[in-house]
Amino acid sequence: MMKYLSELVLRRSRSVLVVALLFTLVGGAASATLFGKLTAGGLTNKGSESGQATRILEKNGQGQPNLTLVITAGPAGVDAPAAAQAGRRLTERLAKEKDVINVTSYWTAGRPPQLRSEKGDKVLVGATIRGDETAVPKLLGELAPRYEGTHDGLEVRVGGYAMFQTETTEISQEDGTKGETIAFPLTMIVLVLVFGSIVAACLPLAVAVVSMMLGFGVLWVMANLTDLSVFVASVVTLFGLGLAIDYSLLIVNRHREELRDGASTEQAIRTTMNTAGRTVLFSAVTIALVLVGLLFFPPEAVRAMGIGAW
Repeated sequence: MMKYLSELVLRRSRSVLVVALLFTLVGGAASATLFGKLTAGGLTNKGSESGQATRILEKNGQGQPNLTLVITAGPAGVDAPAAAQAGRRLTERLAKEKDVINVTSYWTAGRPPQLRSEKGDKVLVGATIRGDETAVPKLLGELAPRYEGTHDGLEVRVGGYAMFQTETTEISQEDGTKGETIAFPLTMIVLVLVFGSIVAACLPLAVAVVSMMLGFGVLWVMANLTDLSVFVASVVTLFGLGLAIDYSLLIVNRHREELRDGASTEQAIRTTMNTAGRTVLFSAVTIALVLVGLLFFPPEAVRAMGIGAW
């Protein structure tokens, strides 16, 4: 197999580069909208008894609370007439929102102490946003700006599990971009020191970019067909960057050894592919077989990690 692959590369080197570049550009373009298609959930087993109970509750309009408003009143406290009146208006306004049910606040639930802080300056308002793990963050994105801030003397902050999901997606995207921004320059410096050549140092990074963009492109297609957790993007970045550089180092070192021994460029490529290339192939297949077990775990987030690794 490696023999035929090396011959193909030698005969059609430009075609191989052009095809790789085209796939990279397509994958990169698709990755621009990838995070908008990923979900922040998938951490629970929907087939478990608790998952079935959650679906029954949602079907009967008693979904699990996923929206919390933390309301801070003025110096007079939450029991002051003005604060109580403003709080009730805010609660009624939230209850009228589309796909928002089970709205409960300190002022409308008989003022239970469990919903009020010990100092009496903060209270909680709980509600449920109906929808799946894709729809809920979108609805929250519309609700949060309308309620976050000051309303009739009350300071409102939006939280809850829905906000946790939304912020997880945003932070994952930001951290992934930040990590790549830091990792690539540092890796480039280390590779230049190891190889003593900028051209040789750029090759592992180029392979890493191609691998990551191809992976993101495949994820974009799969995200349109099924739900994928946001964690899958981190897995693709980790494996695309780590393994691509690792395998490229092995290939480049072997190729340079052959050249130093007096082999021609073509012969060095053939020998490298038949030796180091086989090692890379065996390693990749081994990793894939090990990670295939993740595909059988019920939580979608774990399965998504297996998909990303593949």
